[in-house]
Amino acid sequence: MRFYAAISSHEALGSFPLIAAADIYRIVKSSHARPKLPLVRDEISPGNETCDLRIASCRPKTDWKYPFTIRYAGAYFQVIGYVDVGAGSRPYIYSLRRLQPGEIAGGLKDYDPENILTAIQPLKRIES
Repeated sequence: MRFYAAISSHEALGSFPLIAAADIYRIVKSSHARPKLPLVRDEISPGNETCDLRIASCRPKTDWKYPFTIRYAGAYFQVIGYVDVGAGSRPYIYSLRRLQPGEIAGGLKDYDPENILTAIQPLKRIES
């Protein structure tokens, strides 16, 4: 973009127009963001040939990135993939594989599919 601007105006332009264009794009994109879906229980299903377990959620799980590990139903599963299908009541689908005995886990957390239904309580300021 800077190259074409320099060719047409016969002088080199700074980065400000690019930063302004990126900011405008970010604002427009965020205004068209997908609406919040209603809270529903996570859907857990058996995996396929690429994973052992699939979890579909109505909200993204920001900390669920490889090699994050969860404990579910007495077994340990490691997040190996994530897909946002963009449709349905549970568009965020996580693929997990079962950890082998003795394998090292990263970021262990107990998983309960009901946790998404628990409302987050805002912190209240303590007045002294």
